[in-house]
Amino acid sequence: MTTISPPAPPGRPPVTDREAWIRAATTALRNGGVDAVRIEALARTLGATKGSCYWHFRDRAELLEAVLVWWETETRWLIRTAREAPTPAARLDRYFSLVAATRDYPPDAEMQSWARRDPAVAARVDRTEQARVAFIRVQLRAAGLDPAEARRRARIAYFATQGWVERASRGQESYPDLPAFARDLFRLILGRQSPRRTGPDRPTQKEARP
Repeated sequence: MTTISPPAPPGRPPVTDREAWIRAATTALRNGGVDAVRIEALARTLGATKGSCYWHFRDRAELLEAVLVWWETETRWLIRTAREAPTPAARLDRYFSLVAATRDYPPDAEMQSWARRDPAVAARVDRTEQARVAFIRVQLRAAGLDPAEARRRARIAYFATQGWVERASRGQESYPDLPAFARDLFRLILGRQSPRRTGPDRPTQKEARP
């Protein structure tokens, strides 16, 4: 939601919209990582003064916090919207269609790179990724998979789609789009359950025969 800034007091330069600063910071993050998010550089991009940033944010750390919150909010919105679809398969399809259509949010690759440098960010990135995997797992359970199998396939599905997004960001993915990839992936993931084994990585007697 766009926040409407109050009028600037007389003698002050116009105040750039708060969301414009967040979007500019997100673009800088996408293009150069967290080190590229610098207030002076963003001000030049926006044609604003550094002081107009401080109208909305106490400092650079608070601006970066707003970017992180925006990334977290995207996942909550995606999950909430996808849950409105009528079936597990339709919810998964809607989720990945929305992911593919929502490209102006902070990119996962740079958020993960930032997380490697900041333990507090890492904890929040991990919670967000756990929420995504949990959403997939719940749909697989609703489709009839047992808890352990749903957990295993949800992780596989999530990591596979993350790999697709990373390759696509480098222009190396030949699949037409993420929803098409996700539909093919979930045709496999939603298939019948694997036969049970007698123990961890232990073949049955029939499998063990030459």
